[in-house]
Amino acid sequence: MKFKTKGVLEIKGNFFVPDYQRGYRWGKNEVKQLLGDIYENGLKSYYLQPIVVKPIKGEDFELIDGQQRLTTLYLLLNYLEKSFSGESKTSRKYEITYETRKETHSYLTDLDPNKKENNIDFFFIYNAYRTIKEWFKDDRSTINKFYFYLTEYVKIIWYEPEDNVSGVELFTRLNIGRIPLTNSELVRALFLSRNSDLTQAEQLEIAAEWDSIEKELHQPSFWAFLTNYQPEDYPNRIDLLFDLMAGGKSRDKYATFFYFNNKIKEKEKKQDVWKEIVAYFARLKEWYGNREIFHKVGFLVSVGNKDKALINLLNNSAGKKKDEVSVYLDSEIKKEMKEVNLGELTYQKNKDQTLIHRTLLLFNILSVMNVKDESLRFPFDKYKNNAWSLEHIHAQNAETLNTTEKQKEWLSIHKEVLQSMVERENLENVIKEKEEQGSSIETQIKKLRNLLNAIEKMEQQNSIVKAQFDELQKEVFEQLSKETEGDYLDSLANMALLNIGNNAALNNSVFEVKRRKIIEMDKAGAYIPYCTRMVFFKYYTSTPSNLYFWGADDREAYIKAIEETLKPYLKTELNPEPENTKA
Repeated sequence: MKFKTKGVLEIKGNFFVPDYQRGYRWGKNEVKQLLGDIYENGLKSYYLQPIVVKPIKGEDFELIDGQQRLTTLYLLLNYLEKSFSGESKTSRKYEITYETRKETHSYLTDLDPNKKENNIDFFFIYNAYRTIKEWFKDDRSTINKFYFYLTEYVKIIWYEPEDNVSGVELFTRLNIGRIPLTNSELVRALFLSRNSDLTQAEQLEIAAEWDSIEKELHQPSFWAFLTNYQPEDYPNRIDLLFDLMAGGKSRDKYATFFYFNNKIKEKEKKQDVWKEIVAYFARLKEWYGNREIFHKVGFLVSVGNKDKALINLLNNSAGKKKDEVSVYLDSEIKKEMKEVNLGELTYQKNKDQTLIHRTLLLFNILSVMNVKDESLRFPFDKYKNNAWSLEHIHAQNAETLNTTEKQKEWLSIHKEVLQSMVERENLENVIKEKEEQGSSIETQIKKLRNLLNAIEKMEQQNSIVKAQFDELQKEVFEQLSKETEGDYLDSLANMALLNIGNNAALNNSVFEVKRRKIIEMDKAGAYIPYCTRMVFFKYYTSTPSNLYFWGADDREAYIKAIEETLKPYLKTELNPEPENTKA
């Protein structure tokens, strides 16, 4: 196979479109996208997707793939040629002919609007040309700039597959997405094509190492550690490795391929370039294998750009020893946490929501890292495969429950908790916890049963009166809360990472309801973040007196745990002691 790049004005010859292909079908959006990309890219190299051809004779080629792009370029050059009428500008040097639609060739230059309805090809061709004309608006400045960008910086990838593959077979493979035209497959061809200067033994070694790298990158834990891209973003996982080495995923689809193509030209020895690739991958594996670095890098990648974060970490830590890398990573984590003041974070502020999420993520990661069990690692794959939200540990009365369906669901899940509280052994603890002086067991049971009766009566209604629901909801919250109100509700002390979807009734539930839901999710095998589980099972509270409520002692213990764990990375402590000042 042959790969080369050509400038737009270097495209020469006659391109034959066989009968198994449909005609030109680009619409206004595709044409405008191409024009916009070229213009916005400006003075930077811009590579169009490959033109796949099979030589016929001399400068005659069977056009396997690229008809839409090549035809659009043809129309674009026609427009520019007419705009430069009388000037010494170089025009296109190629023609496009068709096996079954021979008249289309002449229409590409004729572009008679009276003929555009004669057949479907003419219709799309004429509309594409009109889109080009409308885009430029005959503005001389735009035309001149565009012509310069097009002729100096726009390149096509010229791709000639093996001679023994038929045009029909190639076309079929293209259309079912199997032809190797990703960056990685183009890079692979540099090393493993027949015209490579590597020996057969060297190629076999590279092929084996290539497959091994691809296999390892398919490990969910490894992949999620390296990037925030989803696996489906990289059908060939090794493409991520190449993108990282090339400086990140580029707007130019084939920039990574040309990075390695140029590197090979500079190095002259392909084997040396491949050794660089292997060494780069080995460094990623080393980081993944080191438990401390794994967690710190994993956090920085998770809160950073999809690929730039890891690239920066790799570049800035190059040549450092393991302990020096760890110190460097600590400094980067401090930067990510520089705006965090635990005591001032509130869910009410949109900016703080991001900081709260980041804080809780780091708390979870470091908590897992600090566990002495070497086999225990934070599961970045499970974390990134879920849509995590900031969940109020104990919610408050909510205005979002505004439909009968949502209201009934809320009533149902809270009724279950109230029913369990009616049991005498539970109730005694509840009364003690709520410190209701002078309230007898019998009085409390009567109050709870009245609530249950009220809920059941409301559940039977076809349509619930909102004012009545709100009043009943308020009473339920009073029974299932130590404090009925307070600033703590939107503070960090009342927030955890959880994924329970868009369940409004559950989102707006009291602590005990959510605790039961987490137990249910845990039994079903759902992933619950380490610290979220610790919160709802009250592991941070040294001597929890009751599981029903999320009280002041629970919040204090929770915040203390967060502060202690994150202390090395926080600029401001939660409750700093006031400075002694002289009067």
